[in-house]
Amino acid sequence: MFLAAFNPPEVGTTAAWFAFAALAVVALIVAISWILLPWVIVSKLNARKMQAASSTSAIMEQLLAMTKKMDATNAALASLVEAMARTGDHAHHHDSSGTSTASENVYYFVRDGRTEGPVNETSLRKLFNAGVVTVDTPAMKRGDADWTTVEELFPR
Repeated sequence: MFLAAFNPPEVGTTAAWFAFAALAVVALIVAISWILLPWVIVSKLNARKMQAASSTSAIMEQLLAMTKKMDATNAALASLVEAMARTGDHAHHHDSSGTSTASENVYYFVRDGRTEGPVNETSLRKLFNAGVVTVDTPAMKRGDADWTTVEELFPR
């Protein structure tokens, strides 16, 4: 019965020819849709995959840039600690006669599994403000028997 609708009408009936032409156009549109629809869907999915891959790539680039900045910051902080140790920014101060006077307490702290110091209180506070040491960093005042934390040495 469906195929019978595609038989051309008899010659001379204009309305039947218009109906046949309309039915043929609709059949053509449906056929094209069935061919193009999967292609459109696949194209859109591929575009979304590419967009997601691009977003992931951008996120990875941002993470890499942040990691490089963190590495640079850590290197700068390590340089600060080393410079403080080299320039004598620690607890021993020398008077005009050249003899060493311990005018402040001497402190040691643990960083990256190594004991650092000696540093004076001012230097240790600078390191704290720079983020090199935290309230939980193990620290000790010279002469103390046990290690404690920076927070216990310098309560707020």
